[in-house]
Amino acid sequence: MLSSPGFALAIIFSEIIPAAIFLYAAYWAFEIRKGLANPIYRNHALWQGCAIALTAAAPIITYSNNYEILAGIEIFYSAFFVIIFIFIDSTVKIARRSDPLLRSILNWKRVRILGWAGIGLAVFDNLYSIVNVSFSNSLVGSLFFALGLLIAFALGGLAITIGARRSKDMLLRGNLKWLGLALLFAVGTVSVSSIEGFMGVSEFATYYSYPALPSAVFYILMGYAFYRSSRSLAPVSHFSLEDAPKLDPPAP
Repeated sequence: MLSSPGFALAIIFSEIIPAAIFLYAAYWAFEIRKGLANPIYRNHALWQGCAIALTAAAPIITYSNNYEILAGIEIFYSAFFVIIFIFIDSTVKIARRSDPLLRSILNWKRVRILGWAGIGLAVFDNLYSIVNVSFSNSLVGSLFFALGLLIAFALGGLAITIGARRSKDMLLRGNLKWLGLALLFAVGTVSVSSIEGFMGVSEFATYYSYPALPSAVFYILMGYAFYRSSRSLAPVSHFSLEDAPKLDPPAP
C-alpha cells in the first residue's frame, strides 16, 4: 500500500519542483531572446524556450486510470518526443556551423536516422498502447520505449556536447554544453524509470511514491542544466572586467 509521505514527496520533488525549474529556465530563454540581434541566436532561443516549456509538462502528465485521459497522455508524449528531437536535430546543425572547420559531428547526417528510429520506437509504443493497453506494460513494449528514448537522447546529448567543445562561438559554447548535459540527464531519468519497471515496480508507484524520487533527482538536475543553458545565451555573461573599455580619467 502506498504511503502518504511517499505520495507527498513524489508530488513535491518529482513534479512541482522540476516543473517550476523548467518554466523558470524557459522564461530566461524567452527574455534573453529579446536582447539578441543575430536571427540564428533568436530562433535558437525561441526553440529552446518552447522545448523547455513543453518539457515542464513531462513530470506532471504521467498516469491515469481513465482510458480517455490515458490515450490523451500517450498522444501528448508521441508529439512531445517528435518535437524534442526536431529541436535536438536543429541544435546539432547550429553547433556544426559554429565550428570554424565545419567538421561533421558523429557523422550526424547518418546518425540522426538512428535517432529518429529511436523516436519512432517510442512513438509506436505510445500509440499502439492506446489500442492495446497491456502492450506498454509488457517486456517488449517496455524495451521499445526505453531503448528508443535512450538511443535518441544519448546520441543527441553526445553530439551537442561534442559540438560545444568544437565551437568557437563563446555565446553558443556555454549554451550547447549545458544543453548536452541536460539531455544526458534525460538519459538518466529514462534509465531509472525503465529499471524500476523491469524490477516489477507498478507504474503508479513509479510516479506517486518513493520509487519516483530517483527519477526526481535527474529531473531536477536536467532543469538546472536547462536553466544554465538558457542563461548562457545572455551576451553580457561572456564579458569580463578585463574586456571592458579603459576610460581615461577626467581632466583636472
